[in-house]
Amino acid sequence: MKSVLSRKQFLGIGAGFLGGCLLAACGQGGGASSASPQAGTSQSQQQPTQAPSTSNTGGNAPAPTPTRAALTAQGKGKVDLFWQVSQSDAWMKASVATLPQFFERAPNVGKVTVQPTPDDWINKLVASMVAGTAPDVFDMWGDIMPPFVERGQVVDVQPLVNRDYKAEDIQDFYEWQWRDFVMPWLNNIRFGMPRYVNIMFTWYRKDMFDKAGVKYPSPDWTHDDYADAARKLTVKDSSGKVTTYGLGYPAWSWDRYWYKPVIWGGHTVDPNDNTHAVFDSEQSLAAFEWSRKLMWDDQAMVQPLAIQRQSFLNMFPTGVMAMAEDGIYPFEMDDRIQGKFEWAYMHTPKGPTGQRKVLGTTDGTAMWKGSKNRDEAWELMKWVAGPEYQTAIVAATGRVPVRHSVLDKWVDMNVKARPNLKNANLQVAVEAMKMGYPGGREFFKDNNAAQELINPALEKIFVTGGTPVSYLKDIATQVTNAERKGAR
Repeated sequence: MKSVLSRKQFLGIGAGFLGGCLLAACGQGGGASSASPQAGTSQSQQQPTQAPSTSNTGGNAPAPTPTRAALTAQGKGKVDLFWQVSQSDAWMKASVATLPQFFERAPNVGKVTVQPTPDDWINKLVASMVAGTAPDVFDMWGDIMPPFVERGQVVDVQPLVNRDYKAEDIQDFYEWQWRDFVMPWLNNIRFGMPRYVNIMFTWYRKDMFDKAGVKYPSPDWTHDDYADAARKLTVKDSSGKVTTYGLGYPAWSWDRYWYKPVIWGGHTVDPNDNTHAVFDSEQSLAAFEWSRKLMWDDQAMVQPLAIQRQSFLNMFPTGVMAMAEDGIYPFEMDDRIQGKFEWAYMHTPKGPTGQRKVLGTTDGTAMWKGSKNRDEAWELMKWVAGPEYQTAIVAATGRVPVRHSVLDKWVDMNVKARPNLKNANLQVAVEAMKMGYPGGREFFKDNNAAQELINPALEKIFVTGGTPVSYLKDIATQVTNAERKGAR
């Protein structure tokens, strides 16, 4: 594997694979992702510089402000670090506020510059790597990392983990998230360290359930229960136009479509051959049909163009949907709802096989291989993944931390800061971590080649409509052919 590329080669990657991932990696239309500052929208809709809110995922923030300024903190050492952050203003400010504690542990570090990601940040990051001016540490999520790893542009931190972490330290991370920071098909490289986790749950409006006389969601719900409730909660006006959809689920999203086939007993990628697309199996097609039928035949699941592809986070408070399947953004939800109605989170239902699976994100930090300050950059990455930093971020943003030891106090911290969240059932996040069902997507050997074929197909079925899910049989064959051609 070559770690040095020509400018033309590496920028080609940025315009292609990485640019595509920026558009789709973390959710579409209502989806969240993990690494963008908004919650509830697709990467194609959101810009990583938006404030105020995540790693994502979603649509919780105003339009991006291109002139957001970098923030700095000064230590006593001589080594300066450059950290690029894909987060909200509140997150950035909390990060800088913790740095004095970091300087105590890293006396060699002088100034730390915390820079918000600019528009088109992934392509610009690629360009800065080629130019030799990339950040020492940058925020990322696992779905965008394979091309960086394949081309030797990030440091494998596993040897550093082996050196610095004890078994009990690692046990404080969530087993599934810790596992998903390793790429088995790329020499088991650990491409970064956790900094935040997002998980997909079902949001529901209690007032709408009460009005329709529908029982609230429970952990025992199946997808049959889910669909039945969505149909009962759907409201139409006298002309037959839907005014309230029962459910919003971004089935058209690159990072959301894949886990429904899994809970139906299928896959998107053959677990034993990552060049083989298997989303055309009977089980997988049944999962796609569940979403297609609910959206187009029953008109009980929100159609993306009906809401102009706006984020679920922004649309949920308007009454356009009674339930939404999206990430967990407590503060952003409270900002928008402001106690005007009762709502709560619930585990997304089990599938026909009895499995429960949703996207759990690998939002983290990675170290550029060209950094001249690797020791200090590693200290920063450890700090970000550590309990003190994680506690500060919970206090500032309400987001789910990456440590069990911080998660234990996460619910109380959120409710104390935002009393409106008392009955929102934040406990689902704690339960999900114990149950271990969230996880990262299934990767193809060449995710870009697969994405270029799958995304348009998802658009035809779930955005434009009128296309049967059997269309995916041909797409799966095309994906397999493209993967195997590229593997030669």
